[in-house]
Amino acid sequence: MTGDSPFFSTTTARLRRSSVNQRKPCSPIQRGRWYVPWRHGVTKVTRALNEVVARHSELRTITGKKVFELQPNIDWNKGRAVLWLLETLGLEQPEVLPLYIGDDLTDEDAFRALRQRGVGIVVSELPRPTAARYALRSPGGVERFLREIVAGLL
Repeated sequence: MTGDSPFFSTTTARLRRSSVNQRKPCSPIQRGRWYVPWRHGVTKVTRALNEVVARHSELRTITGKKVFELQPNIDWNKGRAVLWLLETLGLEQPEVLPLYIGDDLTDEDAFRALRQRGVGIVVSELPRPTAARYALRSPGGVERFLREIVAGLL
């Protein structure tokens, strides 16, 4: 599905106040992501996406932190993607410690996948249930954390 497809044209027209991001850099799957002013139109977006999924069994929707995602209906998620990358890049070695930082419910699969062999860090201002072992409160906290790691390597 590309930006020129009838699917995205029709769906985007129906969700006028939304913006569509069809590809995320470094994402192993292509998908549509809709950012909707949360207090407006959530019911409309939910209904529209459910209608699309009902007509296209090869698609599924998932929701995240104020985000709707339309993905291929395959057994694939961020956890599987992380494990696939580690294997494909030859990084399944004891001296490699994978680090995954995320702020969305869709990141929970990656936190669970790395629980036994890596580090998961959730970014959230408020405490919430998570499979991540650690938490940082803000993107600024992530930046400080990563700078400390880099400084320790130099």
